[in-house]
Amino acid sequence: VKVAFMEAGLWSIGSEAHLRGECQRCHFVDSPGGCPRRAECRYCHVPHTGRKPTSPSKVAYCQKFAACLRRQMAQRTSVDYRRIINLLGSTSPMMIEMCTQPVLVSL
Repeated sequence: VKVAFMEAGLWSIGSEAHLRGECQRCHFVDSPGGCPRRAECRYCHVPHTGRKPTSPSKVAYCQKFAACLRRQMAQRTSVDYRRIINLLGSTSPMMIEMCTQPVLVSL
């Protein structure tokens, strides 16, 4: 899963500490221009949002992160999926909500 986030530009060096609960949020990652340090940033690029973030760019970033997670977890069990969502979503109730909503499929 981490590799997929790295390939999508959604992971940073600082994101490693997220899983231990020791990270500090990057204040630029969800801005319209994104984080200038990208993968080399020492701050966390995992979403840190409340239930209703105030900025459209935060919502868009959280949606992008949740979509990447859903794609990567399609082949895993629901137990693995829930565990990973809880780990990555520990600082983002909005992302947990986005990841647990049913996916709409157009025919």
